[in-house]
Amino acid sequence: MSRSRTGGLVMACIAFGACTGAGARDAAAPEAQPTDTAGASLPPSSSLAVEVPRAPTPVVIRGAVTLVYELRISNLSDVAYRLGAVTVANADGPGRLLAALEGPDLARATASAGPASDTAGVLVPAGSEALVYMWLTLDAGAPVPDSLRHRVVFGPAAPTPGGDLVSQPPAVPVRGGTPEAFGPPLEGSSWVAVYDPGLERGHRRVRIPGGGEERIPARFAIDWMRVDERGRLFGGDGSRVADWHGYGADVLAVADARVVGVRSSMAEPTVLGPTDHDPEEGAGNYVSLDLGDGRYVHYEHLEPGSVQVEVGERVRRGDVVARVGYTGNSGGPHLHMHVSDGRAPLDGEGLPWTLADFRISGMYPSLEELGRGRPQPHEDGRRTAELPPPLAVIDFGRAAGAPG
Repeated sequence: MSRSRTGGLVMACIAFGACTGAGARDAAAPEAQPTDTAGASLPPSSSLAVEVPRAPTPVVIRGAVTLVYELRISNLSDVAYRLGAVTVANADGPGRLLAALEGPDLARATASAGPASDTAGVLVPAGSEALVYMWLTLDAGAPVPDSLRHRVVFGPAAPTPGGDLVSQPPAVPVRGGTPEAFGPPLEGSSWVAVYDPGLERGHRRVRIPGGGEERIPARFAIDWMRVDERGRLFGGDGSRVADWHGYGADVLAVADARVVGVRSSMAEPTVLGPTDHDPEEGAGNYVSLDLGDGRYVHYEHLEPGSVQVEVGERVRRGDVVARVGYTGNSGGPHLHMHVSDGRAPLDGEGLPWTLADFRISGMYPSLEELGRGRPQPHEDGRRTAELPPPLAVIDFGRAAGAPG
């Protein structure tokens, strides 16, 4: 099993203990040492391990801090277990409870080699691991914790009364620092921030193997797609690439940067159809910019021949670098954008980013509703230094408005 070199390895021993439900939001965090119902410490076992490969990373969305990270559960034993519950508490001070995942919420947040049940938990087969994708939104105005404490409850593969296992690993520090907010990647209005952190095969959950490790380069990725005044993504029946409203729009440098990667010669079909490129070509035509401080922004699926920069060139915020296209693995013309600590699109770990200034004019309730009608009206006013929320319709200003 792979282990990340960053964020520190947080291992926990497992002991038989009493399992109690999550308390109120202001309940105290559990003690670090597992105990049985009589309160006595039990001999530790290393058959199950809990780790946070990378420190929880905060990002602001609609005025509230969201902590994004993964919780890896490794079953090192020769028998299967079920993951039954995960609770998260502020490890500072009284230990305020921040989240409790169980039942369907835990099943939706977890990827495992075994099946998940809304009532029995997530099966973690012998010799395998599960990954819980945490997207933990704090109360609006709440301070960012310095560290988090987790309590993970396991049970036997076949649910039986009693016999639960409880893991309470050491506190995990929360990553600090606030990156510089970006300028707009596009101009005008009616751009939808397409992403869903809970989507089973969405960017948030795509793990890329390499060097004995796995990484998630697009952890904070957004696919930008444009709609018209009726909420449609394209004119006509949408079969022609050129009929999509976002196609051919200028892509802008979000910050002063240096160009470190370019591909511009991949061909593009004129009509929509299945795409099945190798992972190395999945990004299509792309531009990668070095932002400094170990951060890189990547623009993908660009129109052939539209890239206007070369490797080594310096760009200024607002410069046109390319145009929106339909190259690589893409369901329709759009701009894929993410930030990572790697120079190429599939390198490194995904890092948070924010936009300096934008407005939200509407929201789509689900991915299924996108492009099928007008978004729900939503006048959220001006937002500053935030990551746009999922499926928000964004107005960047500066240039022409939405297509008619």
